[in-house]
Amino acid sequence: MELVKTAEKDKNIGMVSSKAYFKEGTIQNAGLSFEKALQINRVGGISIGYGLKDNNSNLKREIEIFAPGGVAPLYKRKMLEEIFKQDKEFFDEDFFAYAEDLDLGFRGRLLGWNCFLSPNAKLIHLHSQTGISASPFKAFFSERNTILTAIKNLPTIKLINFLFNNLRLKFSYFYKKNESVDKLNKNIGLLNIIFIMFKVYFSILFYLIKMLIKRYKIQANRRVNNKEIRNWFKIFNRGEVENEE
Repeated sequence: MELVKTAEKDKNIGMVSSKAYFKEGTIQNAGLSFEKALQINRVGGISIGYGLKDNNSNLKREIEIFAPGGVAPLYKRKMLEEIFKQDKEFFDEDFFAYAEDLDLGFRGRLLGWNCFLSPNAKLIHLHSQTGISASPFKAFFSERNTILTAIKNLPTIKLINFLFNNLRLKFSYFYKKNESVDKLNKNIGLLNIIFIMFKVYFSILFYLIKMLIKRYKIQANRRVNNKEIRNWFKIFNRGEVENEE
């Protein structure tokens, strides 16, 4: 009911995110942030509130965020009907696992729909039960699908910028600690990580034509301009959303 209450407050709200917790009580996911590389070198990545206690003043309010996490979101039927009319699918079936919530939220945003956090819609989420944290399975699909999301949804200039930002992010792992990457390196080793990255890029080449066709439909029908998308990077990044007032 809390998700519905938030959704009904404005006709332009097409997506609502719940607030998911780890069993010990800290926040696991209060929606998804919007970053220049669609990823960040930070524990929890784009999961808003990851690891925070439930005393963050921003996350106690109904605030606008970029997109809901896939744990327990609410999507308005009208928004989904518009997405299906455009794409003939809801979650991208080519993704298989991971980042499909970011992609769907992005497509909803490009059609002019907004997303809000419903702070009183709460649940416990058993994190990374599908692919297991820091596993080759999760690393491959998370990385590949993030890049596919960028190819489909980012405006041309921002897509070019994304490629540089994504590369810069990867280099940052060498001089700035990243818990997930360090754990993956410990589990499977550097050579296997490099193999996964090559596998990611070969898979992207395999899907590229199909994704460019999807991109054409999405970009032809989007209702927001480049200026608004640029503003999303400023107001929906994780640091801004989590900021204490």
